Amino acid sequence: FTLNLEDSALAVKAEELAEIQRQGGYKDSMTTSQPYWYHSVITAIAQTTDSEDQQNPPKGYADIDIKFHIKDNTNVSLNGVALSKNSITYDVVRTLRGSRANPAVSYTVNGKTPDEGSTTVSDLSAAFHPDYFSGSQVSWYLSRPGQGADFEKDQHTAVAADKDTFDDGTIQVAVSGTGDKAYYHGNVTLKGITASFCSNAMIAGIVKAQDEQYTSQLKAVPDTLSTYETYVKVTGEDTNNHSATDTCRVQVNVKTVDKTEIMPEELKLTGGFSVNGAPINHVNNMHGYHIIYTFEGNSRSQVKSRDIYVKDGANTKVVGGQGETFTAKILPEKDNSQRTSHMTKPWYGRWQTGMSPDSPTSIPMMCWILNPLREPSQSEGTGIAKSQPIPDILPGFRIRFPRRI
Repeated sequence: FTLNLEDSALAVKAEELAEIQRQGGYKDSMTTSQPYWYHSVITAIAQTTDSEDQQNPPKGYADIDIKFHIKDNTNVSLNGVALSKNSITYDVVRTLRGSRANPAVSYTVNGKTPDEGSTTVSDLSAAFHPDYFSGSQVSWYLSRPGQGADFEKDQHTAVAADKDTFDDGTIQVAVSGTGDKAYYHGNVTLKGITASFCSNAMIAGIVKAQDEQYTSQLKAVPDTLSTYETYVKVTGEDTNNHSATDTCRVQVNVKTVDKTEIMPEELKLTGGFSVNGAPINHVNNMHGYHIIYTFEGNSRSQVKSRDIYVKDGANTKVVGGQGETFTAKILPEKDNSQRTSHMTKPWYGRWQTGMSPDSPTSIPMMCWILNPLREPSQSEGTGIAKSQPIPDILPGFRIRFPRRI
C-alpha cells in the first residue's frame, strides 16, 4: 500500500501549519515536538478467480496507525537593518587667548565644553528586519569613504576588509548594549578631547601644523575650516548567506579662533637725539644734566634764575625744558599692518621725567607701556607702537640738581 500525501489529512495538516507560520512572519519553526496521530483500516480482497465464491471473495482487514512529524530545516533570512540616524556631526572650535607666544587653549564641541560623554559620545541603535533572523554575526565598524564617495551608494554596502576597525584615533565605535541583544546598540565617540587638551589624531595633527606655521612665528592662525569624514557601519549576516548593512556618516569640523596678541618681551633703549637734533647711536652716550639755581643772595633768598645744561662737554643750554630725546624699541618687533600675520592693534609707550627746575632734588626718568584702548594724549608724550602692556616700570637715569649760592 502507499500513503496519499498530496490529497489527504496529512496534506491538510501540513498546509494548516504552513499558514500559521506565514501569518507569524515566519518567526516560528514548523518542527513538531509531538507527532500528529492518524488511524486507517486497510482492506484486502482475494481475486475472484481464486475464490470458491466468486461473487463473494474473501476479505481481510488491518488497522494502521500513522504518526505525522514535521521537521522544519529552514532558517529566517535577514532582509534589512536601519540605524536610528544616518548622520553625526562634531563641530570642534579651538580658541586661543592671551599671549601668542604662550596662548591659553580651550575647546568646545558643538558649542559646549567637552566633558565625560555628554558632547563627544553619540548613541546609535540598529533595527533588524526581521529582528529574529537566524545567526548572531553582527558587526559594528568604521570605514573611511574614498575620494568622491557617494553616501547613498555606500549606505547599504558592507566593507568586509574593515570589519575589525573600531578605532582610527579620531572616531571610535563600540557595542554598548547588554544581554543577548547587545548588538542592537552602539556608541560613537569623538576621541581625546577635553576643555583644554586634545590628543585626537586628526585634530592634534592640525594643531601641530598651525603651531609650527603660525603661532610659533607669532602669526595669527587663519580662520579656516578643516573637515574629517568617516562611516560607522553595522552589518548583520544570517545562516542563509544573506546580509544587510546600514551606515551613519560621521563628520568632524575643526577650526581655530585666534584671539591672541603679541606680548612684549623686552623694552630696549637704543639711543636718541641731542638737543640740537643730532642722532646719538647708543643709550650709553646719552648725557646727564646740570640744573643751576641762581639766588639773589644766600640760599634763603629769592631765586634769580633757573638754568639747565646738558653735560655734553659744551654745556649746551636746554631751552624750554626740552632735553635730549631718548629712543627705544619694544621686542619682539612685529608689523601691525597685517592682521592675519601679527597684531590687531597698536600699543603705546609713555615717558615720564622730571625736567623742570622746580622738581625735587632727584627724580627718576621712567618708561612703561600703555593699554591700547586709547591713543596717548599730548601730555603723555610720543607713542611707541608694536608692543603690549607690561606691568613693570622700567627705570631710566636720575637727574641731579646741584645748587649754586
